[in-house]
Amino acid sequence: MDPAAILDAIEEQTRTLVGLHLRSNAVVVARLYDLITEANQAGFTHKSIHARIVAGGMDITQGIYATYLHRAKATRARVAKGERNGNTTAGTTAVHAQNLKVADDIPAMTGETPESETAGSESATFVMDSLSAAKNTAKKDYGAIGRSLARNQRKTS
Repeated sequence: MDPAAILDAIEEQTRTLVGLHLRSNAVVVARLYDLITEANQAGFTHKSIHARIVAGGMDITQGIYATYLHRAKATRARVAKGERNGNTTAGTTAVHAQNLKVADDIPAMTGETPESETAGSESATFVMDSLSAAKNTAKKDYGAIGRSLARNQRKTS
C-alpha cells in the first residue's frame, strides 16, 4: 500500500469503526492494529497515526492510544501462542481473538435479525432460570448452616 494512503486508510477505517459504536475504544484500536503496524513500519510516527485516528472521530489521548496498542499487541501474541500450542479456546483468548477481526468482516447494520438469533429464545429462558437459581443459592448464609452442623455434631458426640 502507498505510504501516504496508509494514514488515509487508518482515518477511514476509524470513521467506520466509530460509526459502529463498538463497546470501547480499545476494540477500535485492536481492529486497526494491522494498519497501525503497517503505517509505523512505513516510517510514520505514532503521534501522526494518533492524529489520524482522532481525525477519524475517536476521542482518545496519546497515552491511552499507546496503552490500547500495547494491549492489542499482547493479545495478538497470546492468540498466536495459543494457536501454536493447538489451544485456540483457552481462557479469554478466544473472546479477544474475535475482537481482532478486521472491519471488513463486520456485517452491515441493516436492522434485520438473523435467523440464528431468533432460534435461541428457549435457551434464553433456560439461562434466565439458571441465573435465578444461582442467585437464590448465593443468598444462603453458609456460615449459619456450618454453625448449625457444628452444633449438631457437638450434641451427638
